[in-house]
Order: sequence, then C-alpha cells, then structure tokens
Amino acid sequence: MPTKNKLKISKSLFLICVLLISLAAAAMTALITFNTDADYRRYYTQLVAGQIADESIYVRSDIDVVDIDATNKLKEDAAASVLPVFSYSQKETLEMITSFDELRSAYLAGNHDKVEEILGTSVALSLENMHNKSMLAIMYEILVHICNAGYYKADEIAKIQLDGFDSFTLFNRYNETDDDETVVDLSSFIITDFNITSYIVSILNLYANDITIQDIHYIRDVLTAFLKPNVHYDNLLSEERKATAVESVLPVILKFNRGDVILERDHVVTQDQLRQLRLLSNQSHLSIEEIALDFVFTVFVIALLLYLFVNRTKGDKNRLTIYVSLMTFFVVVTFALTYFHIKYAINVFNATYLEAFLPVVFVPVLMTVVTGQRFPGIIASLIVSVCMMLVPNMTVMTFFYSLFCGVACVYLVRFFTRRVDTFFQWTSSVLTVSVMDIFFILREYGFYDIQISLLASAACVTVAFLLISTLLPILEKVFNLPTTFRLNELSYIDSSLLTRLAKAAPGTYSHSQNVAELARSAATAINANPMIAYIGGLYHDIGKTEHPEYFVENQGEENKHDEINPHLSASIIRNHVKAGAQRGREARLPSEIVDIIENHHGNDVIAYFYNEAKKLQPLTGHENEVDSSDFRYQAKIPSSKECAIVMIVDSIEAAARTVASPTPAKFSKLIHQIVLSKIEKGLLNNSHLTMKDIETIEDAVLKTLSAQYHNRIEYPDEEKKGYN
Repeated sequence: MPTKNKLKISKSLFLICVLLISLAAAAMTALITFNTDADYRRYYTQLVAGQIADESIYVRSDIDVVDIDATNKLKEDAAASVLPVFSYSQKETLEMITSFDELRSAYLAGNHDKVEEILGTSVALSLENMHNKSMLAIMYEILVHICNAGYYKADEIAKIQLDGFDSFTLFNRYNETDDDETVVDLSSFIITDFNITSYIVSILNLYANDITIQDIHYIRDVLTAFLKPNVHYDNLLSEERKATAVESVLPVILKFNRGDVILERDHVVTQDQLRQLRLLSNQSHLSIEEIALDFVFTVFVIALLLYLFVNRTKGDKNRLTIYVSLMTFFVVVTFALTYFHIKYAINVFNATYLEAFLPVVFVPVLMTVVTGQRFPGIIASLIVSVCMMLVPNMTVMTFFYSLFCGVACVYLVRFFTRRVDTFFQWTSSVLTVSVMDIFFILREYGFYDIQISLLASAACVTVAFLLISTLLPILEKVFNLPTTFRLNELSYIDSSLLTRLAKAAPGTYSHSQNVAELARSAATAINANPMIAYIGGLYHDIGKTEHPEYFVENQGEENKHDEINPHLSASIIRNHVKAGAQRGREARLPSEIVDIIENHHGNDVIAYFYNEAKKLQPLTGHENEVDSSDFRYQAKIPSSKECAIVMIVDSIEAAARTVASPTPAKFSKLIHQIVLSKIEKGLLNNSHLTMKDIETIEDAVLKTLSAQYHNRIEYPDEEKKGYN
C-alpha cells in the first residue's frame, strides 16, 4: 500500500530555501526598480527644453502617476477661493446693550454718580449739557442698529481687500446647533471704527433736523463710549474651511500606458515632456507597508510551491535535498540574470516589450532534465513566473507569458538518450517561445519592436540550453545524478562493471539483460522511471562476479553447492547483494541504482537452502530448529516502485527459464504466483505500488516474456543447418 507523503527534507533547509528565494526576488525587484527610475532620471537630468532628442524614450509599463505639481496648484487655488470668515459676537453685543440699559436707568433715576462711573466725568458732563433730553432713546436705537448691522475693525476689512477679496462670509452662531451665515459684499457700506462718526451723523439726520451740532457731538461721545467691534475676523474658522477645501481636492493622475512615447528621436524636447520624465523617475517609491505585504506574499507563495515540490517529486531524502538546493541556487542565479537582462534591454535596445528578455526557460528545463521528472520543472516555472510578475514594468500577463513558456519547454523535454538530441528540443523551444512573443506583441503593440523581441527570446532560449548542456555533466559528476544521459551511458556494454560481469558471469549477464527489458516494460506501463528500472535490472546482480560459479545460471554440470553446507551456500548467495552494492558505490553509481542492487531481494528467505538445511537435521522431529534468519537477506524491502519492479521481474525471469514448453497461460500463472508470494511476505509494503499498478505490471511482463519465448518457425532440415 502507498504511504502518505511527508516533508522529506529538514525544516531548516526548507525555511532557508524559502527565505533565500524570497529575498532574492525582493532584491531583484528593488534593483530593477532603481535601474528603471535611474534611466528616467538620467534622461531628465541630461536633457533641457528646446534640445533635439537623440533617442526615443518609451514608458516601460502601465502606470498611474500623481502629478504633484498640478495637484498642489489645485490645492492652492482651492484654499485661495475660500472667502474670509468674520464671526458675529452675540456676547459683545449683549454686553454693549446691557451697559447702555444701565446708563439709561441711572440717568432717568437721577443717579449722577452712576452715570459718571459708567461714562467718565467728561462724557457724563456732555450728557448733562444736552439740550434735548429725549435723545437718549434715539441713542439706544442707534446703538441697537449698529450692533445688529455689525461693527467691524477697519484694519481687518482693509487686510482682506489687500488679499484680493471683494466679499467675505459673515458667520453667526446663535447656539450650539443653530448657525447662520451670509456673504457680505465689500462694495456695500460696512460700519467700522474708521467711519463710525460719519455713520452716526447720517443716522441722526434721519431722526430730526433741529439737532444742534453740539448735541451731535454729545451723542457721538456717548455712543462711542459704549461701542466696540462685535464682528471679528475668524482666523480659526477660515483656516478650517481652507483645510476642508484642500482635502476635497482629488490628486491629478497622469495615466501612462506601456509603450507610450515620451520623447521622440529628432524632435524638440518640451518642458512638459521633461516634467513627465521627472514624474516617472519618482514612480516607484513604495511605502513600508507595501514592501512588507509584497514580501509576505512572496514568502507564502514560495513556501507553498516548495512544499508541493518536496512532496510530489520522486526521490529519497538525500536526493530531494540536492534537488531543492539546486533549484534554490539556480532560481537565485536567474533573478540576478533578470536584473542584467532588463538593464541591457533598457539601456542598449531601449526596448518596450521586456518579457522577451526574461530568462524564464533555464530553471524549468534544467530541473526537468536533472530530476528526470516534469513536475519539478513545472514548480520551478511557477516560482520564476510569480517573481517575474512582481518585477517593475511587468503585469499579470507577464506571469502567464513566463508560465506558458516555461511549462511548454518542460513538456518538450522528451528525456532524450543522446546529448545531440537537445538540438531538436532547442529548435522546438525557440519556435514555441517565438509564437508566444508574437502573440503578446501583437496583442499589446502591433508590430513594433517585434524583430528585437524575437531575437531576444531566441537568444535567451539559446543561452539557457548552452548553460544546461555545460552544467549537466558537472552536476551529474558532483551530485551523482541519475539523469537520462547518465543512465544511458551506464547502459553501454563497455561499462567497466558490465564488461566484467559479461566475462566473469555470462549467464548472469544474460539474465540481467532479460530482467532489464522486463523491468523497463513494467515501469513504462505504470509511469515509473523506465530508465532507472532498466539500469537497475542491468546492474542488480553485479555482485555475482566474485563467485559466479556458485550461481545456477553460470554453472555447467557441476554444482559447487553439493560440496558445502547449506548455511555456507546461503552466505555466499546472500553476499552477492552486499558485494554488488559496494561495487556500485565504488563506481559512483546513482543512489537509486545502488538501492536496487542492495534491496532487490528485500529481506526474503533463500528458500532452497533453508529447506535443504531442514532436510539435513536428524529425523527426530527437531527440523524446525533451523533458524530462518540464517538464510534471510540482510537488506531492506524496496522503497521505490523501480526497485520493487526489479525484485518482481528478477524472480519471474529466473523461474521462467524452468518452464517446459512455455505458453502465455503458463507464464500468466507463474507471474501471478510470484507476485502473490511477494505480497504475502510483505516485500511490497513500502514500494508505493497500488493493486492497479501490480495488475498492470503483470500484464506488461506477460507480454514481454511471451515475446522473448515465442515459438520458432519450423524450417526444413537443410535450412536449419545453414541458419542455426
């Protein structure tokens, strides 16, 4: 039964890889941002209005930029348009009227001391000298009228006139909830401390024509003793309204579309174009919150993708550690390449369509070839695509472009057995990426820059394949990787181990070849790795080169085991597994192949010699005293599908040689019995094989075995003599 997938590498390594990729992505984004802004800044600082531009400058990406100058101008205009606010003081008005009421009461009551206290000695004397004593009531009416109309300070009115206002807002708050305001035109008559005397005289002329000049002076003196401005410039309310007006101003947004021409070659540079360049040069200043959110997003996505990579990629812990480390390293290298590619595209080609310069093929194809699996390549493509999308000047479509190119090239990997075959993959990859470039370019820009873009994408794919071809032999050697090329080289007959096996144990070599073919057909049928199974089948018995004469396939009429004890025979047979694994490690065979050599018998019992040992016990009823562990292989049961397949077909191939008059029906029965025996002994418990896989393996092995033992055509005797 298959076991549940678990994280197969250390948590510390996992976290280190996540942080390295995320930090590298952040550094790449920051550097490209700085480089792009620097380019705009370079143009802005080197050009002057009226100069002839020597190159065309384009917008790198769709972006909305706040026009700070225009926005500030609107804010200034909004603040300047707010009318000054004057507030009417109810408190001061009541104080003036109340004080006059006290004067009038004291005067009518003949309380001259009180009158003198209120007005002072000189003004009180003026009031006593008035010829018309009824004028006190007229003074009260004039006072109330002035208070209601509003009494202003002349210098405050003069100030707002100097500021260019021809009106102002008069605000009156009667209570906490009831407000009233009106707009007052400065062209109308406004009572101030500058014109109060003339205003009082004009009002008195309306009441009576017989008022003497002396009485007018008396009335003026009395009123001015009470009057004080009750309308004041309200600086706090004016500033609040200006602030509200400023806050209501929306930022002026300039929309730039990717590919828009800022400057055109051989045309005069204008001041407005320089202003646009200055705005673009400051476009990418992100807040701390935005940077933090982008980093958290990157860490989360990378962690998720690496988790899928670890849990879905085939291989043991050591192999997965190598795969994850290699992918992390080369993803970081890719980000560094991206920075230089983008910088080169902008500074040298002044390119608008930058996706063609992105190295999106290298890591996915490399990981596919290194692991011999497509899933790691797809995950690598997703990681690269997510980070490319975060690069300034890129869009969401960049993610889909990068992902499609990467995944398409991954699926174009056919796991060729010859390095020269990579030429055909390179050709198909260049064509695929070029088609994507044409689609995206026509969608966004028409035919503009199409030649440069196609050349750039072809160059990126070419460099990727050259790097892969150069790095792959080094990685194979350093990390002992079971790549398709390495496995194919191990299958050559001139391999030192196979050459020795063929010479020392020709029967075993023939058996191994048959096992390899059976294993390859079975692995192909269940989508396991056919090359691992094939090479494992070729090398699984290389340990028999030490004592080949003790193995039945290499024996003639003499059987060496007839001369020795069954315990020693079992020890010799069992030793070929240990010796083979040792030779495999010395020859630096991939760990997957060494695992097949070491564990292709699992912990099974060597039944023949175990039974022989029991027969040799005295017939005393103690034959069960023979310890089965003395006849058991000291190895682990298979932990991979390929190792389990070699175990099964090894037993089947050896047993098939003993079948008399072989037919498909006999083979089918034999195969099923052997597989059932392996299951009953628990030898397949860790192999990840399902019952469906086992049925498929049986069918595949039956077809291959039947083909190997097909019936020969009967030829006439004379023809037999010539061709046997």
